[in-house]
Amino acid sequence: MIVMSQDPDNRLAHKLLIPGWAGDLSPDELAFIKAELKKNRRLRATWGMGRGRGRINDEKIKAVAMHGVDGVAALSAKSSEVEQGR
Repeated sequence: MIVMSQDPDNRLAHKLLIPGWAGDLSPDELAFIKAELKKNRRLRATWGMGRGRGRINDEKIKAVAMHGVDGVAALSAKSSEVEQGR
């Protein structure tokens, strides 16, 4: 288990905030990322959760942590094509 500290020099904490880097998140990691996203609007924009793009929720955070912003957009486009029968 990873211990999240409020130390600004915590390199792992900084890496967790990179979209697509973390992969599967532990509950502590998810809580840490969510708290940071709520505090920082630039970080929210980096994660594709900027103003007017819906609420910050656990499923969005997990998807971006696993696939990155571009990967989530590609998955979303692919699922739309499937729904439309392409």
